[in-house]
Amino acid sequence: MDIRKEIEELKKYTSNEKKHNNVSIYKTVQHNFLEGQIGAVLNDIDNSKSFEVYAYLKDKDIIACPLLFKKFNDVVSATGYYDEIKFLIENNDSDYILNRFKIGL
Repeated sequence: MDIRKEIEELKKYTSNEKKHNNVSIYKTVQHNFLEGQIGAVLNDIDNSKSFEVYAYLKDKDIIACPLLFKKFNDVVSATGYYDEIKFLIENNDSDYILNRFKIGL
């Protein structure tokens, strides 16, 4: 499986919502995946009690991000969704993960 082709395909499924620039990383996880990396991020937006959660797939100079993007107004819900994404990427094979990135959780 060619990770660059997969990333180009997944770019069609990235969220149109903009990730915030002024954030603090609350939780993150990254693993080797195919020839690149896959990860999940939970950001605290401007310490405003708002949070964003998303996944990404990247190679050296190309990335599909944000995938499965959602915003939350409380840390409990955001953490629950982050844990779902983390479980997905840590406990499934590459075909299943890539398909879930396309159809959602």
